[in-house]
Amino acid sequence: MGCNSCCELIKTRKVICDETVFGRITKQGVDIGYILSDSARIDRNSSTVNVTAKCCRVEVVSGKFIAYIDIFAQEEIVIRNQGGSPQIINLEYGFCEEVPFIFQKCTPAGGCFDDLDDLECQILDIEATTYIDLNDDCTLDQCIIIKVKMKIEKCVQMFVTLCPPEQTGDSLIVTDVTLDSTNPCPICPTPSEG
Repeated sequence: MGCNSCCELIKTRKVICDETVFGRITKQGVDIGYILSDSARIDRNSSTVNVTAKCCRVEVVSGKFIAYIDIFAQEEIVIRNQGGSPQIINLEYGFCEEVPFIFQKCTPAGGCFDDLDDLECQILDIEATTYIDLNDDCTLDQCIIIKVKMKIEKCVQMFVTLCPPEQTGDSLIVTDVTLDSTNPCPICPTPSEG
């Protein structure tokens, strides 16, 4: 049986990295807009932060993969202003900031990567924790730690070998090989061999 048509050229995504990475947003001296009492404190049970990834780009910097993600943060901060007026202060605001996420385990030197141009991000999960301190001058300092489960991917073309006709189903055998002009699919014999 000939095998001249056993290969198909497909376009797919190759996973370069799959890792959980961390980034942070820091804000210092944020004006609260109210006079605080000496016993004022953050109500950590009622204060929340929600983050959303808007867009992402990947660069190789100093031998590391870095994903730059535009993070939109929506916050609600509750301050218990005991002995002051008002007694409860609710601060709600949102902002967008580009945050770098450095890959620690996956590095360009640690894999067989022929071409690192046009890398793309796939964000699988994102969550955040906020840490807030009140200052004596009625401002607050804040640090938001962001945890992102993500992949770095690259769109590639490769040949796949189709299953023989006697096999059922839509299974494919994928081969990522170096091609030559005389035989574009080395698994299949050339016409002279078939």
